[in-house]
Amino acid sequence: MRFLILFLPLFLFSVEIVEKKLDRENIFDDLYITYDKALNIKSIPISSYYKKKGLKVKKIAVEGSLDAILNLRKSEANIAIVRGDVLGIQKNKILKIEPYTDYGIVCSPNKSYLFLASREKINSILDFRFKVVSVGSVSNFGQLYLNSVAKNVGIEQDIMFLSMNLKESLKAFKDGALDIIFIFGTKSDAKKILKAGMELNSLPDDLIDNLTFKKGLHLNRIKFGKREIVTYQVPNFIIAPLNTIDENIENKIEAVISAFQCYKKIQNIEPFYGDLHPAIKNAISNLHKRLSRQKAIEIVLKNRVVTNEDIKYFYYIKNNSKFDMNVTFDYYKTKAFDKIPIKPRHLLTQIHQPIIKLKPKSKKMITFIYKNRFLYRIKPTIIEAIFENETTKEKIIVPLKIGDIK
Repeated sequence: MRFLILFLPLFLFSVEIVEKKLDRENIFDDLYITYDKALNIKSIPISSYYKKKGLKVKKIAVEGSLDAILNLRKSEANIAIVRGDVLGIQKNKILKIEPYTDYGIVCSPNKSYLFLASREKINSILDFRFKVVSVGSVSNFGQLYLNSVAKNVGIEQDIMFLSMNLKESLKAFKDGALDIIFIFGTKSDAKKILKAGMELNSLPDDLIDNLTFKKGLHLNRIKFGKREIVTYQVPNFIIAPLNTIDENIENKIEAVISAFQCYKKIQNIEPFYGDLHPAIKNAISNLHKRLSRQKAIEIVLKNRVVTNEDIKYFYYIKNNSKFDMNVTFDYYKTKAFDKIPIKPRHLLTQIHQPIIKLKPKSKKMITFIYKNRFLYRIKPTIIEAIFENETTKEKIIVPLKIGDIK
């Protein structure tokens, strides 16, 4: 009994720590985006509109698309960015991989290409014999594609495969430990390959002919600078779960659509890859409404009147949308007065209501009066009056030229 009493407080303390950690790491509150490193997703530019609504972004980079899909399946992420062929292969139970269908496609942000790079030109699959070949990460299926070809022509045992990403592959090539790269990457990766002194090859005809499964791969002639090569092109996809208890998933999908500007064109998706997420329609509709409101407010200089005592600026603030809008003046922005005590607010007066309420397709007059009551001589200076669209929380910048009027 004494033993239990002694350690009971420690047990209670440890439970409290775990609970706090779980509160901070709530996947349903934040936007957890897992993505395949090979897709070169440099940044995920979620706009300030969604950040102001409290949406925090957590990025989870993984070595391959299969790993990113697994994160979505395990609810360790609520958005995944993956290569289309890997997604389709898993969805359609190809290669005896456990199927996954509980997702919807949000959009396709970019494409991947199959690069065949080497020291010397490759004309045939037989040129792979007795070579060391990098095939990318295990969860990106490069070796499975090449294996199927090598097996069909009987040279499977004559190739040494290494699973390395592009950065590791280029280093191994430089060190003389690698002969060929057979790896998927984005267009920017082609520059890295050429810079490393490797030759980009078209896929040999016998490689294309002996590839067992080509579903999800699109044969194309692709230009990389002055070079044109025949290779496979694959769409990359942003996906989100279908059956989720996350009540904010539509907002997260909308934020991702906005970040990658997927709302600008309608994308046709092949059934092999999956279906569009059912939340897409509302998300795009909401986004278009918000963007139309965002661009709705226009502030135009009507007149500028100079007297011996002041300068008056007359502006029209217009609401070009079909929605009610509220606009407020926020602050002045300038570095011109950083070293002197006079600030723009000492020199300028605004003549308008604290909240400017605008009906659809209407306009109101706002007036700024500049009057220098101080002994400082101020050279003509451009400052910015910052308004805020209270409806959309977007900033509106109005440039004002102030300074000595004589």
